[in-house]
Amino acid sequence: MKSKVLRVCLAVLTLLLLTGMLTFALTGETIPRSVMSSGGGQVQGTGLVLQSTVGQPLSGIVSEGVSGLNLCSGFQCGGAIAFQPLALAIAVSGYDVLLSWPPQAGTYAGYEILHSLAPYFQPDDPGVVVVPTLHPDHWFHGGAAGSVANNHCYFVRGITPQGGAGPVSNKKCEFTFPLAAGTAGSYGSWNLSRTIAFNNPQAAHYNPLDGLIYVGRYDTATDGLYRIESDDSATLLAAGDRIAAVAVDPQTGNIFASEGNVGEIYRTDFGSTGRTTWVSGFHSGDDDPVGMAFAPALYNGTVIAPGDGLVVDRGVSGPDEVWRFSPSVAEGETAVHTDNGTLVDANDITIGINDVYLVDDKDDGDGIIYRVQADGALTAVSTNAPLPGPDGIATDPMTGDLFIVDIGDDKVYRVNPATGAVSDALPGFSFTFTPADQASYAGVDFAPDGQTMIITDKGVNAIYVFTRVSN
Repeated sequence: MKSKVLRVCLAVLTLLLLTGMLTFALTGETIPRSVMSSGGGQVQGTGLVLQSTVGQPLSGIVSEGVSGLNLCSGFQCGGAIAFQPLALAIAVSGYDVLLSWPPQAGTYAGYEILHSLAPYFQPDDPGVVVVPTLHPDHWFHGGAAGSVANNHCYFVRGITPQGGAGPVSNKKCEFTFPLAAGTAGSYGSWNLSRTIAFNNPQAAHYNPLDGLIYVGRYDTATDGLYRIESDDSATLLAAGDRIAAVAVDPQTGNIFASEGNVGEIYRTDFGSTGRTTWVSGFHSGDDDPVGMAFAPALYNGTVIAPGDGLVVDRGVSGPDEVWRFSPSVAEGETAVHTDNGTLVDANDITIGINDVYLVDDKDDGDGIIYRVQADGALTAVSTNAPLPGPDGIATDPMTGDLFIVDIGDDKVYRVNPATGAVSDALPGFSFTFTPADQASYAGVDFAPDGQTMIITDKGVNAIYVFTRVSN
């Protein structure tokens, strides 16, 4: 019986975002879904896929009676108190899960929520958490849908007036909430026009010479530099080992990839495959180059020459520095900012028409944006709101604003560098940026014309392509 249930429940069926009622096939129990505005799984068009698992030993198919709207689920019923219809509402907002139901006086004295990381769990299994609800009609689980590693399975069970809560007889239902993924639509000044599935993406960047996206893959058996084709397929250009960041020279289309574990930068010529070791000197000892940027042809600042590149060295167990290098001549790198104790964990750098900025997440929730001066000195940009974990930065070519990928609170911020004003660049969009030990450095990039923005979200193995709503 158990193997049969597992086979039934491993079926993952498409769930579209339509308002309605889900009905259990075996009992007629209903679940209002009108409150479900976003939820787990991978984006499919303008909807999503929600994977759900069930308890044992019985299972049934939940169906709204609408083509394509099915959900594998199940429940147990029976015991001293017969089940009463429980209108269980499941709301997912960002990565927060809210379970709610209307009170049923005289049926149950109360309810308990049980949850576990393991599907098909029994209440007395190791690791199962039993939560006596603090409210008679709802329970809130913040961040429960925010990580593949932390997907939770739930069920709700009634408590009898005598205080009993049989592990099976009072079980109501069980659901798994996978990752919430962004859906197509408008977010502030940007439209999400394309979502590209790519395993362990790192620093996806736009190439103006062919209009395609180039991205690294980090910490898998297939690490390397890839080109994303127009049909969203991926072509391996050069094998690598834990690609830390990628950058594109907008003048030539050549692609540069850094590897922090070996402390080197590699170049792959536009239109070719393979790679050449490009920068390998840096500082003696442990080098950890990550985010890179190239000065625009019209760069009017004083830090480097137009067209030259900059890279930040995280200095995991060595100096934290900023280096200049040439995109046309290998090696010959020179230090722009040498370690003086200012930087702690700098991850990315950007070059606008006049200024150079970098982000340092400081490792403790108080990230800083620095402006790089001509002599290599760093001046902190005072912001009117904290940046818990800035790991990527890019300059909007049209406005000069800084766009910050913040893995501390899973947002992309817009920062006015002149005033320090911080705002949500993509209001209403859900991200799951990566855990701290798998940081997705340099995860934001703009096309030179400012009409396209690329966001790398390794937390959901996705590359998002946004287009500007208007000029």
